[in-house]
Amino acid sequence: MNLSEKLQPLFELLEGTNPTVDTVIISGGRLASKSYGVSTFVTEALVQHDWSSLYTRFTNVSGQDSTVPEVQEKIDLLNYSNYVNVKVNRIETPAGAKIVFKGLKSGSGTQSASLKSLKDFNLWVNDESEEIPDYETFRKIFLSIRHPEKRNLTILILNPTVKDFWIHERFFEPYDIPDFYNGIRDNVMYIHTCYLDVPREVIPDNIFADYERMKLTHPDEYEEVILGTWITAKEGALYNRRELQYFDAKTLNIDNSVTRFAFVDVADEGEDSLCMVIAYLIDQHLYIVDVIHTKENSDYTIPLVAEKIKEHKLDYCGIETNGMGAMFFKGVQERTSNTTKLLPIIAKANKHGRIIGNAHVTRQFVKFSDNYEHGSDYDKFMREIFAYTKDGKVKHDDAPDAVTGLVVLGRELYG
Repeated sequence: MNLSEKLQPLFELLEGTNPTVDTVIISGGRLASKSYGVSTFVTEALVQHDWSSLYTRFTNVSGQDSTVPEVQEKIDLLNYSNYVNVKVNRIETPAGAKIVFKGLKSGSGTQSASLKSLKDFNLWVNDESEEIPDYETFRKIFLSIRHPEKRNLTILILNPTVKDFWIHERFFEPYDIPDFYNGIRDNVMYIHTCYLDVPREVIPDNIFADYERMKLTHPDEYEEVILGTWITAKEGALYNRRELQYFDAKTLNIDNSVTRFAFVDVADEGEDSLCMVIAYLIDQHLYIVDVIHTKENSDYTIPLVAEKIKEHKLDYCGIETNGMGAMFFKGVQERTSNTTKLLPIIAKANKHGRIIGNAHVTRQFVKFSDNYEHGSDYDKFMREIFAYTKDGKVKHDDAPDAVTGLVVLGRELYG
């Protein structure tokens, strides 16, 4: 099987090496084969060592679309089909070892079931661990994995996020762990991989070429998204991750929305990005449910914005008409019906002053999704939000400007 050599220390744990290690943190960028390697490890642990594993994602209830197929694929590749019994969200061996797939988020209604009867498990694996909101949630499950006769191990798989996230604060900062570190400190094994550690033949040529271009044209994004570096929280940042409000898109009841509207900050020139922020007004809060954040030209973005207007059945859409905005407004208008009222917006005030002046309203009344794909437009949008500083001396401000436009529009329309 084509696995990164950096995962070898993980498999050696099955043989009893490094007995003090009880936690493994596997981080990396896109196409780093993190989940592929760990699902192989879990399969070997089940069949060859009779380990029982709790395999989870925080926001995924069944695992049928993510973790379950990963493990089923490895069972087939390793020719273990005759040694296991595959059930819904559960794989068992005749000896009684098992893999159980669960979601952990309390909002899913399964948290009590997920945390009961863990005494039979000696391995906990959590994919997409950047979704776990706090150390207390992790700690509760970690302490429940306590098999009396087998090695107890916890594996966290994640795409690194900002450095003020609890995983970095708890496991990296106290030991001064640098980016891309592979090794052991105290009871924790660190493994970091990226696409460069994966056998070249498993990466499609067009994807590899795209990453190589990104290395030259967008080096910051390349390091953060593709290589998987931890993002330094900007000194003097206007928005702190902890002070903003969040919601789970999978459990949001959109039928309760009073209205739906959006604001579009049109890209003018150079390195500017078009940023469209789409919000549903629910219980006096603006839930940002969708985002476009792209550097593509208007031939691409005008139809895309028009499609988003139709998809979300927006009541209003404000479009900034400064500079190239007037042409953009007309292009969108030609592609949409009069069921959505398009509003031309001329930004008169100083941009930075406008962002600063509405930051308190954003903190109080705007809710951001806590469940978006790494590398997506929403991810790029959030990274830019957290990068904006109180002095406004940043390279990109399209995301905070668009959120401000949304807030101002919302106050004008609904008070």
